[in-house]
Amino acid sequence: MKMNKLRKFRVLSVLGVAILLLVWTSGVFAVGLVPAIQSGADHIQTIQNADGSFGWTHGPSSAGPGSTNITGPIGMGLISAYGVTGDADHLTGATDAADFLLPQTEGWVGTFNPFFLLKTYDATGTVAYKDKATEFFDELTAGTYTRGTPSMDYDTAGYISWLETVRSGSSINLRPWEFAPLAYAAQRVGSSSQTTAFISALTDGINTLDNTDPNNVWWDMLGLSGGVFGLGLTGTDFDPTAGSFASASSTSDLADILAGFQNPNGSWYWGSNLASPDSTDEDSQTTAYAMLALMSVNTSGQYNDEIIAGRNYFLGTQLGSGGFPSYPTGGENIEVEGEVVWALSGSEPIPEPATIALLGIGLAGLGGRYIRKKIKGKNKP
Repeated sequence: MKMNKLRKFRVLSVLGVAILLLVWTSGVFAVGLVPAIQSGADHIQTIQNADGSFGWTHGPSSAGPGSTNITGPIGMGLISAYGVTGDADHLTGATDAADFLLPQTEGWVGTFNPFFLLKTYDATGTVAYKDKATEFFDELTAGTYTRGTPSMDYDTAGYISWLETVRSGSSINLRPWEFAPLAYAAQRVGSSSQTTAFISALTDGINTLDNTDPNNVWWDMLGLSGGVFGLGLTGTDFDPTAGSFASASSTSDLADILAGFQNPNGSWYWGSNLASPDSTDEDSQTTAYAMLALMSVNTSGQYNDEIIAGRNYFLGTQLGSGGFPSYPTGGENIEVEGEVVWALSGSEPIPEPATIALLGIGLAGLGGRYIRKKIKGKNKP
C-alpha cells in the first residue's frame, strides 16, 4: 500500500514538474509583470483629467479638456491593462477616455482614436463607441469630416493627402505609424474602398521609410514598427519596392528586419542608422511599438524571444511612481507611458508549436501512465 502511494506521488510530482516546465517555457510566469501593469495603469489614472481626457504635460490632472489626439494610445494602455489586471478602475479610466471622445466633433480624430474606440467596444459591448468610430469613416465617405484652422472638410482621399503632408520632411517616417490603426479601423467599420485606400497609404508609407540621414529624417524604427503593426493587424502581406527596407520581400521579412534591430538589453533605438548611439537613444515609444508589431505577426511564437526581451527591458526601467521614462535618464510622457503599458499587457508569448507538441506528448504519456496505474489498482483484490 505504501509503495503504491509512493509511486503515485512520484508520478504526480513528475507531472507537476512537466506542467511547470510548460508554463515556464511559454512565458506565463513573468515575474513582476502583473504588478508592473497594475502600477503603470494606476499611474496613468493619477494624471487623467476629470473629463476623461489627458493633457500633453505630464500632470497634474485638471478639469480638462485635454488633447483629443493623444486619447487613443493612452486609452489603449488602460483598456489593455484591464484585460490583465481585471481592475474595475482601469476599465473606468478607459471608458472615461472613450466617453470624452463621444461628443467631440471637429478635428477629434487622432489616428489611434477610432482604433481605441473599437477596442473599448470589444471590451464593453457599448455600441456608442463603435458608432463613434464608424462616424469618422461615414463622414469621410460624405466628404464632411471637418478639421483645421480655418475649418476644412475632407473626404477619404483628401484626409490621407493631408496626413501625408503633415508627415513629410523630417517626420516622413511616421506615415506608416499613423496609417496603421486607421487601416485596421477602416477594415472593421469603413467601406471596402476605404480599407483599400488606408492600406495603400500604409504600404506607400513603408516605401518612403528613410534611414539614410538620421540627423535630418527621424524615427525610421517607429515607422517600420508601425508598418509591420498595420500589416499584421490587417493580415496584409507586402513586398516593399522602395525605401530603406526594400530588401524585404514580405511582411515576414519586414518583421525579421525589425527584430534584428533590437538591442541586447531588449530596447530599440529610435533610428536604425545612428553613427554612435548610446543609452539615451533607447526609445520607449519605439520599443513599445516594435513589441506590438512583432506581437501582431507572432503567429507561431517565432518572435517570443524579442517580445520577452522588450518586456524585461521595461520591467527594468519602470519608475517607483509606476511611470516610465521616455528614454533612460529622460523625463516622462503620458502618451508614451500609455503605449508602454499597452505593450506590456500583450506581452505574454505564444508557445511555439514544437514545444507544445513535445511537452503535450510528455504530459499525455504521464497522464496515461497514472490512469493506467489507477485502473490496474482497481483490479487488485
